[in-house]
Amino acid sequence: MTQDWTDHALRQLWAEGINWRALASCGEATGVPPVEEWLQCRDTLPRREPFHYPGPEQVRIGAPMMALFVDAGSLFSWAERLCGGALQGIGEAQVEDGQLDRVAHWRLNLALDRGFPTPERVVQRWADHPHQVQDTPAEQQILAWYRNHESWLGRWHPDREGSGAMRRAPIWGAIYRVPQQAAMAAAGDARTAYGGWGIWAAAVVAYAVSGLPQDWAPQDATRRLLDAMTHIDPQWPGIANLHTLFQTSYPERSWEAWCQVINTAFAGYPSDHSLPNLLLILGVLHWHPASGPKDLGTILEAAGWDVLGNRLVAGAFRGRGPRPDIEADSLNGLVHAVVSAHGHPPHV
Repeated sequence: MTQDWTDHALRQLWAEGINWRALASCGEATGVPPVEEWLQCRDTLPRREPFHYPGPEQVRIGAPMMALFVDAGSLFSWAERLCGGALQGIGEAQVEDGQLDRVAHWRLNLALDRGFPTPERVVQRWADHPHQVQDTPAEQQILAWYRNHESWLGRWHPDREGSGAMRRAPIWGAIYRVPQQAAMAAAGDARTAYGGWGIWAAAVVAYAVSGLPQDWAPQDATRRLLDAMTHIDPQWPGIANLHTLFQTSYPERSWEAWCQVINTAFAGYPSDHSLPNLLLILGVLHWHPASGPKDLGTILEAAGWDVLGNRLVAGAFRGRGPRPDIEADSLNGLVHAVVSAHGHPPHV
């Protein structure tokens, strides 16, 4: 077991509320138990206090199966704004170096067609296109297990509530313009490598993106995210705490104060944990509504956590700025793929 894996595992155990620090302090005389043993008995380990964010284990999304006919012209301009904002958010260098696939492999998901993804189908496609697979710990770990013919689906791993699936979620919102269907597709994709909040956050982002109007404002994005949090299985423990956390800083405090709230509330969590990263995206859209996607990227970079993923998702929600700052070919190819995913006539 590498030291990185151990460090990540301890941080994820802490995020789940396991008081491993107390065990470490009381086990100094005899040695700290191996992480593998802690994982096997984690349900009986002491819970840390206070612990406000218990993670959901199952995703329950009611998705009406319906076709929504979409005008091709309006869909093209809408997708151009969404994808353009995402590309501007991660920066020209990332786009021009062909790194979009390694950031969120949107094109891989678009190639899955409009059928709801299953973990088996997703990972099989990853295995066929290894150089395009998202360069995040969870995806790389799952792909390695798959290649080694080891049991991988549903296995606990230290990046299981990460933000990697949230990076991919905006494209599901673009493919499925019915929010519940977008959330269900994003959740199916997320189950490939994630559990708990890693699935929930992806479903929230997809739901919110899918419901964005044709000419949305930054305030629309904030409202859609808050609305999605209450519609993606609101019975899950912790949803009320998330709303309380945001409402205590909305709208009186500043962006700097919001970052401090997150850094305090999530101290000890993995840097790519989906909850603090989703809340950073929500906050930057609220406190910097006049900033373009490129500027949002700079602001988020200073905030830390999953910088690249947050820049991508926040940029998509903000939408393409007046100056593209990206090659037209990079944007047009992605937009045409989104429109093509809706079939002829375009529908979801």
